[in-house]
Amino acid sequence: MFALRPTRIITAIILIVLVVSLGSYMPIPETRAFSSHGISLNQLPNLHDQGEKLAYATYLAGTSRNPPPNDRDNFFVATRMLVYQILHDPVTKSRKSLPMVVLVDPLVTESKRRRLEKDGARVIPVEYLRPQTAWLKPAKPRWEDLMVKLRLWELQEYDRILFMDSDNMLTRPMDEIFDEPGAQWQESPNILSVDKGNLAPEYVMAGVLEVPRNHSYPPKEEDFFSLEIFNGGFFVCAPSQRLFRHYKEILDTPESFNSSLMEMALLNYAHRKDGPMPWARLPNTWSIRNPNWRDVQGGVASVHEKWWKAHEFKLDWELGHWFREIGWKMQGFYFYTKWDTKNNGKGNALQN
Repeated sequence: MFALRPTRIITAIILIVLVVSLGSYMPIPETRAFSSHGISLNQLPNLHDQGEKLAYATYLAGTSRNPPPNDRDNFFVATRMLVYQILHDPVTKSRKSLPMVVLVDPLVTESKRRRLEKDGARVIPVEYLRPQTAWLKPAKPRWEDLMVKLRLWELQEYDRILFMDSDNMLTRPMDEIFDEPGAQWQESPNILSVDKGNLAPEYVMAGVLEVPRNHSYPPKEEDFFSLEIFNGGFFVCAPSQRLFRHYKEILDTPESFNSSLMEMALLNYAHRKDGPMPWARLPNTWSIRNPNWRDVQGGVASVHEKWWKAHEFKLDWELGHWFREIGWKMQGFYFYTKWDTKNNGKGNALQN
């Protein structure tokens, strides 16, 4: 018999640990491959625990070819507020340090892009999406280029994304939304009935229903405008070039959907309840469009409303004041941490 030196014992232990670790490691395959091999998605391990790449995202549109100053551009200020809440606010920031992506179209100025990058966002320039879309009739002129939001599905470096319009305000962290049953991968229940060719056998599309301003919290079934339509400004999705091509095919088919609501109508058509890729419902405790102060008091995670208009709601001055408090917190954070730059987001950024 021979005695092992302590250094050899330690080396042996390290080698054993490495062998076991490497032997148990399996790269995560693309989810699309599972159904073709007869494996149910319900049998899959939780990808979130295996390094799934998750992200938050929003979209900032250029307002015009003569844009207002940064501190007078309400949508830009709203975007900064959302970035601040996701990345920095101790009350609402991501506990998993998930990235915040901001899609910007060609009219967003360089100074706005630099400001958002300094705030910590990942800014991704995207081109307009206008393939054969002369037939589109948006209800409002400023919605003309909202189809650019479909570029979200090109971001395949992420597995799943929570998209929020920039006029969302948070009351608590949002990370746990990715654990919701509705936000998981689904198998298409009726893929053979497809009316277009670029369908995904597995996909993620989860959203929330819409309510009028006068509603209970949590909303009751009778409160919703419709049980079939989800809001286009808050949803969980999985980027996919295949789905992106599918959406473009729909976009190139005149009168295939009611275009007054633009990308929201297209997504609701592509993921209609009786179609090949129906959307899944998320609890409205995650988000409410047309909010009131009772929603905030009740603990809704996100309220979807323009901060600069909230004071117009005579019965909800509390909501407007709360929105402005978030803006003041954001300005204070960047000022006192010296992240801000001269005349670029300080001072009167929240004035009308």
